[in-house]
Amino acid sequence: MSEMVCITCIMCIIYLFGDTDDTDDTSTLVMMTIILKYLFLIYFFLYIFKLMKIIISIILTLTTLHSFAQSSKKQADNISTKNDSAFTYRLYPTENLWTVIKLNTRNGQMWQVQFDVKGTNRFVTHLSFELLVSKEQEVNNRFTLYSTQNMYTFILLDQIDGRTWQVQWSMEPKNRGIIPID
Repeated sequence: MSEMVCITCIMCIIYLFGDTDDTDDTSTLVMMTIILKYLFLIYFFLYIFKLMKIIISIILTLTTLHSFAQSSKKQADNISTKNDSAFTYRLYPTENLWTVIKLNTRNGQMWQVQFDVKGTNRFVTHLSFELLVSKEQEVNNRFTLYSTQNMYTFILLDQIDGRTWQVQWSMEPKNRGIIPID
């Protein structure tokens, strides 16, 4: 706004102290009016551009905060608030309302558990038959699951030695299982 005021003042000074020929007064005034209109339009678009930069910055900030909030929520699903080191089994929710994954936290064995209201589609099936550690190495809470962006995929972590596996659950038996991540 201050730029517009300065330009207007300069033009008024030029008009008042410039050429005093009476025949040019009308044309000078018309020319000044046209120039002022263009200056106003330029200023208006610059102002809108500044507003757009602010609005875009706000949108990007809110989007970033929202994505961090969702990421924190997903990680919070994997964290137990009570001391569960005495428990061998733990259930992990999936994005499917009717399916959870049961994990033996001592040896890494997993099952897909499906339930329903009517009782016609309930089952428990192995995701992993293999024991991932020997009997001597079994410790409660050794293994834990982490959800991923893919609703059918989890990451199994051995919290003692850091090994990881990709865990796939599915309604189709051929698509279930675990794969070591080297």
